[in-house]
Order: sequence, then C-alpha cells, then structure tokens
Amino acid sequence: MNVDNDSAMQKLERPITFEMADDLQPAEMVSSKGLRFSITNLLNNSYQENLLSEGDISGLLIKSVSYAMDKRFVSEKDYLNSDKVLSIAQSQACTSNMLFALYNSLVLLYREPSIGFNELAALISNYNSNVELENILESRNVLKPYCFMDDFLAKFHEKPFVFPFWSTRYDSIYSIFRSLLRNHPVLVRVNGKIYFNDDNRKAEHYVVLVGLRYGKALTIDSSVDGFIHYCPLGTFLYSMASDFFATVCAWDLSLLL
Repeated sequence: MNVDNDSAMQKLERPITFEMADDLQPAEMVSSKGLRFSITNLLNNSYQENLLSEGDISGLLIKSVSYAMDKRFVSEKDYLNSDKVLSIAQSQACTSNMLFALYNSLVLLYREPSIGFNELAALISNYNSNVELENILESRNVLKPYCFMDDFLAKFHEKPFVFPFWSTRYDSIYSIFRSLLRNHPVLVRVNGKIYFNDDNRKAEHYVVLVGLRYGKALTIDSSVDGFIHYCPLGTFLYSMASDFFATVCAWDLSLLL
C-alpha cells in the first residue's frame, strides 16, 4: 500500500456515495448473516471441540510479540489526553478504537506504514464528518462509521481489478481461519463487554486477530498493556456474534498485500 497524505486525503475526502450505500445494506446483511451463522454453527457443534480447545494457528504470534516489545504498535493509553489532537479525539468519538486497531494492523503488515498515525486519524475524522453531512443532506442515516474500513480497503487495495467496496468483509469464520493460516491478520469488531467480561467496557471495540492457540484467540489490542491479549476462543467468537442488532464485521486485510 503506497499512501502519502495528499493522495490519501484526495481519495477519501468523500465517503461512499449514497447510490453505493443503497447496495451496502443487502451486502451487509449477507456478509453479517453468513459470519454470524458460521460462528453459531461452530460453537454449537461438538465435532468442532478439537478446534476450539486444541487448534494452533499462531504463525503471526512471534512477529506480533516482537513488534509489541519494540513498541511499534500504538497504545490508547498514550492518547488519554487526545483532546490535544482534535482528529484523534474525533475519530475515537465516532469509531471507538478503530483508528488504533487499523494502524496497528498496518504496522503488522508493513512494519513502517506509509501513512502516519495522525494522518490516519485525520482521514477517519474527515470521513465521518462527510458521512454526517451527507446523511443530513439526504435526510437518512445509511452510512455507518465502520463503512470507513470498507472504503479504505476498496480504495487502497493492491489487486489488479476493481474491487466492490462491500466485498471487503469476511462472510464465514472458516474464511477467517484460512486467512490466519496464511499469516494474514484480521481486523474484527467485538463486543468489548463480552470480550473482556467487564460491563464497564465499551461495547464497540476493535482488535486485530493474529491467531488461535490451545483454546485462546490471540489478538493485538491497543487497550491492554503489552498489546497481546489472550481471550478464550469461545468468548471471543461469542463477542463477535452476540449483538443481534449490530453488524458482525471482520475485514480482509490481505487485500492490502
């Protein structure tokens, strides 16, 4: 991914058009429904017990731990006073910690991303402002903050063809497992209250799934000390699919490779 600030701002100065957003709703339903169904199927079938308790897909773990120790990832705790940087505060207000999860994903993919953390914050903040403006002008609320991820992947992917923006999400947990087997990280939306088993946490939370190991989901989490978080796999899967009225989202970051 070759992103400089000027080209990035130009590409994402206007969000997905409302004509495309009309197509997003049925596409969201298909991908979200498929992912939710596959997770429920996995959790409810006894023949998958070995995968849930003994599976080992941890090819990214050493790299993730190394980057965490070298402090390459960005921590939310370093930006507790993010009001000093308006774009960071605005991006957190509209998308929770998506900014941190996406940037840490780019670090894992590229080691030194061609777009800086503050520039990415400005992209998300400006995108959300334009979304809100278009929603007001069109008198409807079609676009959601996490549509930024669809637009980002659709516009900056490295594939030699036009990629539909709504095809940037996984529609099956098994597709996610296959991606991990290829050492491709996956950006995932989870319910933070379930993920952390803590009602004081925000429900909207984003993490980078980097592997599975002996009944644990391994994630890069910008909100925890040391970045590497081990969540019981059953809990992690449930945190992905438990919000019945929320979209189940996991994005295909391999599009950027």
